[in-house]
Amino acid sequence: MGSFDPSLQDAQDKQGFTSLHCAAVRGLLPASRMLIEGRAELDVWDERGFTAFHLAAGRGHVAVLRLLLEAAVLVG
Repeated sequence: MGSFDPSLQDAQDKQGFTSLHCAAVRGLLPASRMLIEGRAELDVWDERGFTAFHLAAGRGHVAVLRLLLEAAVLVG
């Protein structure tokens, strides 16, 4: 199995998704927590203007939303 390179966690794909966007849209709480604890940027916008928070909300992933809110309060 490969190793995780934290310098790539905020890299964006063609649609502007970061690793946190991908975890949030799928409702992957452990992955989202790992990325946030690794200091992933919370306010990165994709090409449509959505953050990970918007994507989690759109899919109804309440646990990920709570995590993102708590992280935003601690950061902001």
